[in-house]
Amino acid sequence: MEITTPEEIVADILLKSKVKSLLRFKCISKSCNSLISSQDFIKSHLHRSQGDLSKFVCGSNFYDVNNSGEAVPVESPLEQQLPFLNGENCTILCSSDGLVLLRISIDKLNHRKTKAKVRADAYSLVLWNPSTRQREVLPNPKTFAPYNTFISYGLGYDSATNCYKVVQCGYYRILVFSLESYSWRKPKDFGFDITFSQAGTLTHGAFHWVAELENSSKIVVAFNLSDEKIVQLQLPNNDNNMYDYKTKYELSVLQGNLCLLESINNICNGGDSPGAYLNIWVMKEYGVTASWNKLITIAQERVYSVSAHFCFKNDAVFIVNKSLWDISALLRYDLKNKELKTLKTFEIEVPEMVSYVESLVSPNLI
Repeated sequence: MEITTPEEIVADILLKSKVKSLLRFKCISKSCNSLISSQDFIKSHLHRSQGDLSKFVCGSNFYDVNNSGEAVPVESPLEQQLPFLNGENCTILCSSDGLVLLRISIDKLNHRKTKAKVRADAYSLVLWNPSTRQREVLPNPKTFAPYNTFISYGLGYDSATNCYKVVQCGYYRILVFSLESYSWRKPKDFGFDITFSQAGTLTHGAFHWVAELENSSKIVVAFNLSDEKIVQLQLPNNDNNMYDYKTKYELSVLQGNLCLLESINNICNGGDSPGAYLNIWVMKEYGVTASWNKLITIAQERVYSVSAHFCFKNDAVFIVNKSLWDISALLRYDLKNKELKTLKTFEIEVPEMVSYVESLVSPNLI
């Protein structure tokens, strides 16, 4: 007598599997392939994976955080799948739901197809899923900002239109690319100067950046993905909101809440000022200035700037420290013991630290 396993049990087992295993399981039968390829299954698998922020990339170095809270180097899927790229011509900009946005020099992207000369600042944006090895080259916007200006990107899912969008922000304007229409559009004048070229931080359905006003004070600007409205949020009430070259701001997300990393460097001041330290703030109630709560303060030496994409796991936070001498370091801070440990140093400035999850989401889904 043949024993069959109920489809619900099979689906539940598959939902707990890694993407690499699921890709193999698709070859078992037509029914398995149909189930794993269905949009309902892809969304359910993503929902299970979204809480696991153990994977991140620092520059071109990939890491996986183990159960002990240690960052373990892993083989780079970038080198495996796109071996002709390196840190000099490929920048990892941001990620969302397992999709990673890359900025690649055009001459490197098309190096096997043509030897035609291109502009030195010419580039292509590539949407890539390192787990499934799928990628999609996006069309460039027709208008380019000056090469030496700060340009920030954002990648996120718009539930109102059921599609992923890429946002390019900088030079007092914002552009939106939709996978549904497969085109760029300029929704409205942005009107803000993005202080740093940090990736847009996505939470509460909006991208967030730290921007500078005409009076040199800093605010958080939120751009809603669905209705494309722009909202200003205030930074925590302290004395560092005015423009100060010694204070740097970055944004991130912790358990769905907007986070602010405030990196303050007083090492050149002398006197009784503290040398350098990092404050991490959490906005407990979205949009309410009074709900900013200081989570931790980390004292550091020779701090210049801190990358905002950090990873919390097992009471540990992973941060990238950028020194005055363009030497970056990957740090691990233990929240229980309040100990700071340097895991790796880089002889070059690491542009971003980007966390990502495993998913079956396709970059050319729509």
